[in-house]
Amino acid sequence: MRRTLLSFVAFAGFASLGGCYAEESAYVGGPAPVATVGYEEPDMVVVSPGVSVVYDAEYPVFFNSGLYWRYDGGVWYSSRYHNSGWAVNRSVPYDVRRIDRPEGYRHYRPAGYTPRHAQERREMRREERREEHREVRHEERRQERREERRETRHDEKKHR
Repeated sequence: MRRTLLSFVAFAGFASLGGCYAEESAYVGGPAPVATVGYEEPDMVVVSPGVSVVYDAEYPVFFNSGLYWRYDGGVWYSSRYHNSGWAVNRSVPYDVRRIDRPEGYRHYRPAGYTPRHAQERREMRREERREEHREVRHEERRQERREERRETRHDEKKHR
């Protein structure tokens, strides 16, 4: 009886973990996947009202109505993620469907657009330089105080 109960609990635990999915194929069973730890949103470029495209993606990947939409070989796929979990979807929103030549958005990089990650890296480098400068100034001040203390002690020894 105990073994049967343990088997049932283990099976129920695994069953509650949800469905599975495969890259570039239909979604199989269970609830849709939820965001994973470490998932990072991609850089997006607005291409029409309500529709954005993933900057410099290998495939044309758009975002609309809370889903990512990938166009490949005349077929639309959707996913909650920009880089995995694709399933064929024939209920493509009008705003996405009306994009003229979606395959032209492969590796989309409009002139003058700076990716968010590039801006973040620049800001991080700028902050690192500021921090280095603060550390250098702090060390210089510590050194100056040490020298002042040495001079003070030296002067005190002379006047004794």
